[in-house]
Amino acid sequence: MDGLIYPTNFSTIETPKAGILGLRAIDIPRYTQTGPLPSPAPERHWVLAPVPHNPKLPTIWTIGDSTVRCGVNATGDDIPGQWGWGTPFVGYFDPNKVNVVNRAVGGSTTASFYTSLWKDMVNLIKKGDVVIMQFGTNSGRGELPGIGEETQQTIGRDGQPVTNRTFGWYMRRFVNETRDKGAIPVICSLIPRNQRDPDGKIRRSATSQAGWARDVAVLEKADFIDLNELIARKYDTMEQSEVDALFCGSPHTSWAGAVFNAETVISGLKALKTDPVAAYYVPQVKEISAALDLGQSTLVEDEAAGTGGLSASSENSDKSNLSPITLHLAGDSTVMTYTTTTKQEGWGQELGYFFIDKVTINNQAIGGANVKSFKNGRWDNIFSVLKAGDYVMIQFGANDSGTTHGPVTPADFIATLNQMANEVKSKQATPIFVTPSAFYQWIGGKQDNARLAPYAAAMVTAGVAQNVHVVDLNSRGVEYLNSIGQSEAKALYMSSGGTVDKAHFVKAGSTKMAQFVVEELRRIQSPLANYLK
Repeated sequence: MDGLIYPTNFSTIETPKAGILGLRAIDIPRYTQTGPLPSPAPERHWVLAPVPHNPKLPTIWTIGDSTVRCGVNATGDDIPGQWGWGTPFVGYFDPNKVNVVNRAVGGSTTASFYTSLWKDMVNLIKKGDVVIMQFGTNSGRGELPGIGEETQQTIGRDGQPVTNRTFGWYMRRFVNETRDKGAIPVICSLIPRNQRDPDGKIRRSATSQAGWARDVAVLEKADFIDLNELIARKYDTMEQSEVDALFCGSPHTSWAGAVFNAETVISGLKALKTDPVAAYYVPQVKEISAALDLGQSTLVEDEAAGTGGLSASSENSDKSNLSPITLHLAGDSTVMTYTTTTKQEGWGQELGYFFIDKVTINNQAIGGANVKSFKNGRWDNIFSVLKAGDYVMIQFGANDSGTTHGPVTPADFIATLNQMANEVKSKQATPIFVTPSAFYQWIGGKQDNARLAPYAAAMVTAGVAQNVHVVDLNSRGVEYLNSIGQSEAKALYMSSGGTVDKAHFVKAGSTKMAQFVVEELRRIQSPLANYLK
């Protein structure tokens, strides 16, 4: 590298030692954070993107915004006090085994990074590399909210038309283009800010950017680390003064905060079913425990995202002794499986992914059915093959107030559910009632659940009377849709000519509903949950 300035260390600013390694900023090789400069260096210059120091080794890439890399400004000088976790993250890996390259850039959104910085980087990724991505701190700059396929046409600074897309669209591009190179993508949700809700808990982003990251991981079956939740849970147990010491003006962290977050990323990596960077750690990393001490909700989200993330129950439970079973689904178009020629999906179409291979899904749900028409028709497709040990999920309500097969009163609804439950039990199988998934119907910006609520309540009543577990998908759906709002909720449903289908889902919606079903199975402690991944 003759004629180039490439200082050995990253920073000339003294930082306190932090973390299990006692890391200081000066311990981090500068080449992992910035590219080389010509000698003599110009008076002002932009920091150049770093590249792998040893091209013969595999590379761990980190991409994101200033919460991942915030140690240098436009002149290449260090910004006192502010650090992203991607800088100390380098110190946990053996440089003789792997390159670690931090390509994150302050101010980035998924859109701005993809349309500029990613194009040069993607050509450097090679088979066996790992790309860890964390976005969501910033918004705008060409990025639309959500994970859907909607677009917005604008005019760029050069006067040319620009097509803006959603957070999820760009994240899917990062994931798929990484895989196209034979590399492994790992999605992280954004770090939490130093803000608390009225209940004293750290404010999460589970219904916005963190939730979108999780949803993309679910859709793409990518490894997922819920960094937002992992860090927030740690902050919840700390005094506010202790949390304040980890920040240098929210959302930016101090050196101690960056090290804290870097070690949390590693704990998340170690909790994956297969840690893609396990072979490259320095020996001291054995002191960092895998993120297995979390409550159920986070572990469910990790598993739903396809990470194979382990909980104490899923890792230690021996599923090899479980008998093979069939999970039968009775329902309407919001549950049914569609052909690959349509974007429309029912949640039953995505449910099988969450179960181990000892579960066979028999999805008999059909469009237009209400509880009585199904009982008098397709029910035999389930009952005739039902065997001891099987499960039957039953969801109706979407069509029961309609006229296609005649309206079904709540009393008749309950009576028919009772018949179905009794017939299932007669075969030594287990019925599970599922309340109807939420409609895209709104009044004053809030969910209008008037049509479905009587049938959801009737199903709960039948469940109590029959001693049958009830998965309250209706309540989960209504709560979620209210949390994300009417505009963002459009991305979950079918639409045509600007009109949103009130009932039917695209993949993002069906996957979200299936995820809620899985979470509820765990919450109500259904024995069927033993078969979940």
